[in-house]
Amino acid sequence: MIRFIKKVEWCEAKHLHLAVPLPDNISVYCEDYMPYRELPIVGLASMEVADKVDKGRRVWTSKVSATLPSRPSVPNAPMSIRLTTVDGTQYIMGLSSRPHPVITVQDKFPDSPTGQCSCVFSATMQGPMPILRIEPFEVWDDAHFGDF
Repeated sequence: MIRFIKKVEWCEAKHLHLAVPLPDNISVYCEDYMPYRELPIVGLASMEVADKVDKGRRVWTSKVSATLPSRPSVPNAPMSIRLTTVDGTQYIMGLSSRPHPVITVQDKFPDSPTGQCSCVFSATMQGPMPILRIEPFEVWDDAHFGDF
């Protein structure tokens, strides 16, 4: 599980066509600039990652949740979610090819005057890989590729 997510950003998955998943199956190389838009989260976001074996294959389920001050306009296109932890490590959920995260937004209306109105943003993805750590280009070396 990843803890202390301070930034959640999203962009259309089509922009990640040059992203390269590395052979370790836990990291990916992405270009530095992508047209990500930051979601204005309140506090920290949460992340859950679980795996199970189904019919002899490992299936990963990843979910990120964040509280937003207002409902965002959810694009009608496959999206990619980039997460940044407080130590600066970045992770990505969804690349240009399937699977893509399923995004839902739930409005919360309090039952008392002292409660706070908000929206809960959730992105869930299920597939053969967990969320991937974004590696800077400098770490590409023989440790990642061997005799590739």
